[in-house]
Amino acid sequence: SDVYKRQALLLAMTMSILTAARSDLILSDWMGQTMAVIGNQSVLDLSLPGTHDSLTYDLSLVVSDGGIDGEDDLSAIAHDLTELGIAPDLITDWIRQNAQTQVLNVTEQLDNGIRFIDFRIMYEAVQKEWFGLHMLQTSQPSLDYLHQIREWVDAHPKEIVVLWMSKHGSECKNGTDQFPGVSIEKKQAFWASVMTVLDGVLVDQSLYTLRETAISELVAANQRVVIYASDYIEFTTSSKFAADACYIQNDLPGGIGNFAGCDQDLMTDLRAGASKRASLKAANRFWLVSGASGVGDTIKYSTQMHFNPFLTKDEWQARLSCAKVVGVVNATSWCPESLLGYAQLTNYYRQAWFNFSLDPSCAGCDLPNAVYIDGVAQGGMIATGDRMLTTPDSTPVCEQYEWTSCEFEQPKCSPGHTANGEYTALGVVDTTGYTNGPCAIPFQKHFQCCRDQPLTQESARFGYVATLVAANLRRSCLATTTPECQAMMGLVLREIQKAPMVLWHDDGFGRQATWPRLDDPNPHLPHPHPRPDAGVKMSLFDGSPNWERLDPHPNRNRDRNPKDPSA
Repeated sequence: SDVYKRQALLLAMTMSILTAARSDLILSDWMGQTMAVIGNQSVLDLSLPGTHDSLTYDLSLVVSDGGIDGEDDLSAIAHDLTELGIAPDLITDWIRQNAQTQVLNVTEQLDNGIRFIDFRIMYEAVQKEWFGLHMLQTSQPSLDYLHQIREWVDAHPKEIVVLWMSKHGSECKNGTDQFPGVSIEKKQAFWASVMTVLDGVLVDQSLYTLRETAISELVAANQRVVIYASDYIEFTTSSKFAADACYIQNDLPGGIGNFAGCDQDLMTDLRAGASKRASLKAANRFWLVSGASGVGDTIKYSTQMHFNPFLTKDEWQARLSCAKVVGVVNATSWCPESLLGYAQLTNYYRQAWFNFSLDPSCAGCDLPNAVYIDGVAQGGMIATGDRMLTTPDSTPVCEQYEWTSCEFEQPKCSPGHTANGEYTALGVVDTTGYTNGPCAIPFQKHFQCCRDQPLTQESARFGYVATLVAANLRRSCLATTTPECQAMMGLVLREIQKAPMVLWHDDGFGRQATWPRLDDPNPHLPHPHPRPDAGVKMSLFDGSPNWERLDPHPNRNRDRNPKDPSA
């Protein structure tokens, strides 16, 4: 009867509303999920979440032929030494530790919402193949990773992916300046293979323009992979299925050594983001901003710390020099010993400008066409906490530690510290500068005790992908407010609130809650207002900080008896 039909329809409508209210952002299909709202935007309108040095999750222990920029002969020698296994694993493991920027494989990156891939490649003479690289070459040829991208694209028919192919992120270097020692024939043979792998999904830019064509039209035509190619003419023979990487506006703000100045410059750009995007789009340019940061001179000092275990005084001085280069106020002895350590420190300070870019009171604020960043984690988040993404959850975080006096067996660590199983009979120095000499009695050892961290700090994350999705929705919804806009924006904001910006104060790990102050004329100086005594969580879109207290730090620096290293 009509009554039953109306009741069934009402029940269906109610269930639909309830399902929508419970629904989450589907990171693997966020473009398709939001297409009703953002589908009118072109590729040069979008803000894409990306990864920097995207293939470094799978580095081998072999130095790439192009691994040392500007030092082709040295790269070749290092390649031969590592290929033959002559270089000790201790050294090559250290190199990999300082070359890896990602832990998710390329399929996982895409599943977690990444849509810009920094696809760095180099021809390796010994293998006669193209491999990915970042100092070291990848374990597999680069075409293997490209096949994985193609498989993912086929499985997600409403998603668009942008790749940038270069050796080391240089937009306009050409010929052997871009790919040292590689012939035109080898480059074009590789491009032919790329065309074969991505046949049928590459955007034909003679028919569709990145500046004008709506992404809904690209999806409908199955034109869903965009490649920006460095050395465009020689590499692709000016192919209509690629864009010249010279059209990338690649902003590199940096960070290590100048977090305050770099972040202030970024804020200035983002305040005028909408107008900057418009002017670059008019010139057919793709605005890319690096969220990563090089390590600069810190690598020299952290290498001394790692490979000079016999002179504790020198190790301590190297740590102090490294911390000075890192440049975080009051963090006088903080020196990460891996590239991911620097990445997560940089992410901690970068999250503020992601938040700021969505401030509804800033009508001109906007994000670039893509951000590429290190340390992307599951859930489309970036790691901002103390635990390295490569450190198992079962292992203590041991960036800050003390050593026991010489003992035959592992003694009980002092309060607030946990043993990690490491020991040595050599002289040692704590991360507070306290030293212990070598153990003179046979079989005695110093045991390492790691400073405990609150879970909220060691596992802190920020909702990176969701924030960029929100930027895309905001851009479309500013033009017209529809029920779809409101529903989608609500869904994405709920996703962001799963991992909002979390700040705390810990000099030992280089984290400050109220520094740098980007509205100050001297943002590099300590702020006069007192810092919170506990960690804080900052609500999204707050005009002024609304601090929510987290677990207080359990282990402030405490006075120690210099005669008793465990005191």
